[in-house]
Amino acid sequence: MSLLRAVQHHSPDDTEQLGDAISKLVHELAEALTAANGYLEAGQRLESRSDPARLHEAIDKAIEQTKRAGEAVAKLRSIVSP
Repeated sequence: MSLLRAVQHHSPDDTEQLGDAISKLVHELAEALTAANGYLEAGQRLESRSDPARLHEAIDKAIEQTKRAGEAVAKLRSIVSP
């Protein structure tokens, strides 16, 4: 059953509580992703001494993915926010 169908089969109070919970979860996830991105960008500047080229590439990919996740969170937030 999709989330939309599940919500449609519950009372307005349940739906409101679900929406509040989802909104809080989205907020927490967005904050965590923002922090992770900041740490990764700092790591990119500092770089490791072991294999800087590979570390740089890995950090670039991690930054891309955290930004991608952040975009997904933004889309979810726009769906659940009134």
